[in-house]
Amino acid sequence: KRFLYFTVCTLIFLSPLFPDIDLGLDSKDFRIEQSIEGGYHLWIRKKPDVNSVLLTESTADPARRAHSYTLRNPEYNRSNGDERRILDGKVLEGRGLYFLMDSTPEDHKELGKTFHIFIPYIVEYGYAWSRKGEIQILDGTFLNIRSFSKPYADYGGAYMDNPFMLRIEQLVIKEPGGEFMEEAVESFTGIAEKGGGKALRSSGKEDLIQRIGEIIDKTRGSSLDLVLALDTTRSMH
Repeated sequence: KRFLYFTVCTLIFLSPLFPDIDLGLDSKDFRIEQSIEGGYHLWIRKKPDVNSVLLTESTADPARRAHSYTLRNPEYNRSNGDERRILDGKVLEGRGLYFLMDSTPEDHKELGKTFHIFIPYIVEYGYAWSRKGEIQILDGTFLNIRSFSKPYADYGGAYMDNPFMLRIEQLVIKEPGGEFMEEAVESFTGIAEKGGGKALRSSGKEDLIQRIGEIIDKTRGSSLDLVLALDTTRSMH
């Protein structure tokens, strides 16, 4: 199992026209999970002044002469594939461009109201008549969450860039303490009782022969059917 972490970098831009609006995000405002759908589900806390978010490239021209493009999913995803976007005062509709953005808050058990974006392993940016390409989203990838004061990623209001780096770490799972898993003991005990028998615990070679002897000594009759079931999986100890 994997856990995914954000390292939030310096927040670098806030429109000077709206100095009293708080569009900043930090690591406590994120949750991300790897998905069998081929990517990651990202949840971003809905803060009072933030009414939409989108993901862009992490690099930008310091002179702001070149565009920093919004990232797109090559395919439709139900998490945010139906979101509308406003650009230059017009709604972009019916173009098959699945921008990684969200303006529709939903409930999250830890963060409360959140924006939800699905990030595929391969994302697109740019257009044929300009700069374009693909980015593979892996451990160490730099991205940027742009937060907006208006819905639909509308640049008619304030916006702010929140760069971050995606970190993926392998989780070391601590094995349960004790020699036996209680769930396994209950299960095998129930099987034995249904067959009119009894389940005995053995810690291994130290007392295995003794336990078998106890079963034989208590058996009446001239014959005995004895079945030994050895479970060698680590999960069952």
